[in-house]
Amino acid sequence: MVRRLPALILILIIPFQGSASSDVKEIPLSELTGFGVHVAQMGIKENRAHSFNLLFSVPKVDSNNCSVSDIELTIEKDGQFIAHNFLSNMSESTKDYSSHIIAAKAEGLIFTIGARYSCENQIMNSIFYSFGDLLEIEKHYTANGLLSEI
Repeated sequence: MVRRLPALILILIIPFQGSASSDVKEIPLSELTGFGVHVAQMGIKENRAHSFNLLFSVPKVDSNNCSVSDIELTIEKDGQFIAHNFLSNMSESTKDYSSHIIAAKAEGLIFTIGARYSCENQIMNSIFYSFGDLLEIEKHYTANGLLSEI
């Protein structure tokens, strides 16, 4: 009985070590520009009511000195999960990483966007920042004169 107790404790401790290694933070619309999110409209103006054609940019490094590793997009239709994509067509500038998003707009279709940052030599291995619904972001940036055009 005494020999089994330490093995049991070891088994219980191991699963909990990885659970505190990542964090999820939601960034409200009003704080996106402060975080460093930039959105640029691309393509033909007449198509904007029916589709996204956006360049979505995030800073290379967050306030925790963690480096961006992925821009991620989750797609839902009428509340049902459709897909989760890692946007691999990222381009790099001196301060930002950007990804080009082209998608149709449709009733009940929700695109949730966020970015994952890797934190080396820190308590957390990664942080995922959720920026929210892409349509709401586009509306917010347009209404506040923050949506640039390319």
